[in-house]
Amino acid sequence: MGIVANSFLLDREPRQWAAPPGFPTSLKPQGIFIQDAPSGLEVAFATVSHRPSPADIRRAWDKRQAGRATPVLIVVLYPAADGPQAALCGPTDKQLVHHDLDLSQAERLADHALSEPTHQTATRFLLANLPEVNSPLPGIRNVGLLATQELRAGVPQRSDWQSAVTTSNRLLTLRGRKLIEALGFGVENLSSHASLLTIGGQRRAVGVFCDDTETFEAPARRFGNISPVSRALAIATRENVDWVILTRSAEIRLYAARSDTGVGRKGRAETFIEINLALLPQKNSGYLHLLCGSGNGSTTTPFPSSRRQWPSEWDADRPPTLSPKKTWRPPLSW
Repeated sequence: MGIVANSFLLDREPRQWAAPPGFPTSLKPQGIFIQDAPSGLEVAFATVSHRPSPADIRRAWDKRQAGRATPVLIVVLYPAADGPQAALCGPTDKQLVHHDLDLSQAERLADHALSEPTHQTATRFLLANLPEVNSPLPGIRNVGLLATQELRAGVPQRSDWQSAVTTSNRLLTLRGRKLIEALGFGVENLSSHASLLTIGGQRRAVGVFCDDTETFEAPARRFGNISPVSRALAIATRENVDWVILTRSAEIRLYAARSDTGVGRKGRAETFIEINLALLPQKNSGYLHLLCGSGNGSTTTPFPSSRRQWPSEWDADRPPTLSPKKTWRPPLSW
């Protein structure tokens, strides 16, 4: 099973590139994408007929980068039983090699990096996210809101998991308000920086769509010189809703506005779950729908919403005990 040469980042126009002297002969250069910025990131795309060795990928990066100040990300596609997979190397160190990413995951990581405003921000994004691709839950950051063991082992066993994967795969490239609406929410503007998210006309959450230059925790002028999450939680208290959703670029975070929600014992601003859509593998995309979806029409039992309701065995390092036949109900429909 071969790899189609023009099968990477179809929405971008690649430039052609030739293998420099010393480049591994098994790798076939296909195209290069260059960030629109001074010394912009180069994403060099090649194909190979088999899973490449780390040594070949490192040598490919070394020959393409050639001691320049420009960051380089080498992407090598190769066939696998479940479809094309990718190996990545870079952007600043040839020792950083990552195998067995699915094609969509590699594309979203590269596309996000190429969309960053400077080569420094592109480099920071890749250095922060590439080490996570081989983690147990790449693209998922759970900080005290839900039981991590159940997220890892229990949720993918549920009867609605494959349906959630199919639904979520169509949403992985959406951002901001378009993503929230695709997840099934109505959006009612409250102000220039906050919205109410509704399910069937009922108010369920405060939504904040951050700009790419804003971070969730840092004070921002648009939010009265406090952080977006602090402002959103204050509005949620005022509007008497239980949840907060923030988005920024490929990131979406869910916070509980009530202090008694979550398995951890931290403050509201320190208790959340985050999904990074640039990092989330397609096979795990069901988490997007199941964690952040509106849950319209669901009638089944959710995770408990406070530690007092949490079964004591979930606090231990043992497999979860929920029946796989039970179907997840997204937190925002609790």
